[in-house]
Amino acid sequence: MTAPSDEKSRAKAERKEADARLRRLTRAKAALLKARSNLTRCLVETAELVESTKTTQEWTKERTKEWLVSEIGMSPREATTAISLKACLGDNAQATVDAGLQSEVLDRLVDSDEEVRCDFFSRLQSGRSVDAELVEKLGQDTFLSRLPVGEARDVRRSQTLETAGRIAGPDLTAALEDAASKLLKCLDEVVVYLPSMDCEEPCSEASLLEPIRSSANVTRTLFVILFGDQHADLASMIDLALVNDVQASIAFAWYALRKLETSPLYREDIENSAGHLHNVRPAIEFLAGRRSVAVPLSTERAPVSRANADLTFIDFGAGIGCAALGLQSAGYRTVALYESWRSAFATVQINRPSWPLASEPAAWHLKKLCTEQVDLITALPVWRPFSTSEDYQRSFYQRSLAATAAVRPKAFFFEVHSSMLEDKAVHCRAEIERDLAGEGFDVAWHALDTAHFGLAQSRTIGVITGVRSGIDKPILPAFSDAPRRFLPEVIGELVEKELSHFGRTSAARRYSTWLSLCAGQIAPPFFKGPDDERNVEEWAKLGLGFSSDPRVKTGELIPLTIKMMQTIQGHPHGWAIQGATLEQELNGTSSMPPAVAKMIGLAIYSSLTGRPVDFAKALSEPLLPEIPAGYKLGNSYYGIHPRLVPIKPRKTLRQVVHPAIELREAWAREFGLPSPYGPYDSDFDDHDID
Repeated sequence: MTAPSDEKSRAKAERKEADARLRRLTRAKAALLKARSNLTRCLVETAELVESTKTTQEWTKERTKEWLVSEIGMSPREATTAISLKACLGDNAQATVDAGLQSEVLDRLVDSDEEVRCDFFSRLQSGRSVDAELVEKLGQDTFLSRLPVGEARDVRRSQTLETAGRIAGPDLTAALEDAASKLLKCLDEVVVYLPSMDCEEPCSEASLLEPIRSSANVTRTLFVILFGDQHADLASMIDLALVNDVQASIAFAWYALRKLETSPLYREDIENSAGHLHNVRPAIEFLAGRRSVAVPLSTERAPVSRANADLTFIDFGAGIGCAALGLQSAGYRTVALYESWRSAFATVQINRPSWPLASEPAAWHLKKLCTEQVDLITALPVWRPFSTSEDYQRSFYQRSLAATAAVRPKAFFFEVHSSMLEDKAVHCRAEIERDLAGEGFDVAWHALDTAHFGLAQSRTIGVITGVRSGIDKPILPAFSDAPRRFLPEVIGELVEKELSHFGRTSAARRYSTWLSLCAGQIAPPFFKGPDDERNVEEWAKLGLGFSSDPRVKTGELIPLTIKMMQTIQGHPHGWAIQGATLEQELNGTSSMPPAVAKMIGLAIYSSLTGRPVDFAKALSEPLLPEIPAGYKLGNSYYGIHPRLVPIKPRKTLRQVVHPAIELREAWAREFGLPSPYGPYDSDFDDHDID
């Protein structure tokens, strides 16, 4: 009777000991994470102190490095990182501390260029895992992206073979290329004697195929030594090629060698033409060094700064047209714009009379838009945190949700108030994510600083982006070292013009005073707080005031004119805002800057098409092309000046798809569907290569 009791006591003691070990492990993990975070914080603080010392003493980098090594005891590597880290991190110092990045990661970031850091911080802000290997990979990808496409493929192939040669032996890579070249000669000698696929049976005659079998066996033996005999299954080859076309080429070469060694052959299998998916000759040419890739797909394409596909968008809350300007500049074609506020409607109508503009979408029009397969939609007004079902703010979100459900686009983005990204609005975000997931969208939240997009203002814009499930989420650029523009450079001429009525001497004195206040300064946000009160005092520190500020009337502050607000926001020259003064101020200051909308549109374009985007180049280009996409120059109503008229769309719009979809479907018809266990399914059957 005592045995069961002893077993229970022993089991209870073991559970207690296991719980104690788990608690100790949890405490140790928390302590280690805290120590790691503190270490990163110390590195960042050290960099700030070094930068302050260098600036105060007016030392060069070399003099600062000598001082850190001799007086502080740093190693040369530590000193280099401490000197360059501040400029490297830019405005991402706090995000770096919060992530607890290792010192090795920071060292590699210091050695990398701006493009690598931009991509790294974009991934960090989107919540993706980052490490030192990622920095190295991004650096390699950046180096390859700057090469011509063919040269980049050659470099990747050479690097892969060199890596395999270092492990198995450098002479084996040369031997493999020689064996593959001999195999190609055998194919050339035999191909004319093989039957075409129009015949019923392939050739299996031993005497005819013996040279190919023997040469393929030698080549496969060397191949296995270098690359092994476990590779992705044939059905998953196209999916693998989208990730790494060199690895896909190696896997395809493995199947090609097996087929040449064991299977009957048609002429189309080995002839000097890659027009047929069963043709294995490109794989042998890849091994012989005559091709960069063997698979019939390469995703390595030069980055673009403007969408070059027939992408379309609808704006259900166009405002004064700023988001539409940015998207059109990114290469999107306008399908429809809707705006019910009279002054905003008039602004768009006067500045772009050719745009398809209406006040409200009719039910029949929504049904029509659904059939046109729209790529992107956006809408105003800005979403704010809401609580009850009767909440006024909830109605804005529900209207956007209804439009998304009615049109069913491939992607969307909506501007949200910065308070929507705070912890107190977590219930709102959860509800929004749940509702949009029900409509088939994967969403992401972003906080963007307008100063990072070439504007002379630091203003946080919240954005939610969504794409159809199965499409990669867009990665918005994080320009940590974007060109900084300051207020005197941007609105200096407008301020000088505004002061001209004071007389030459007085105007010059007041302008000089204003320059001293704004030297090296960027503009603060127009509004502050959750209730969006005018940021009067921050602007007053810069000597500028809103029209409602009494200090403007007394001459104490320079009036902040509508034109100044537009210039700070990056509106194009000549964009006339309509309405009363207060309406103009509200419309001009609350709209999304066109440059920000352009970058968001390009990020979504990259997700939809798989095409890389050169965000830095796109940011440096003018906002609008000479003739916007989708328009042409036509005669004016009075025959004096030409005007922009829309190009009539085709009756059947071309659906924009990823470049691999059609090839994947053709590949699946020939070789079957990919394995549900991923491209590296180890179950290889003979029918896979027949």
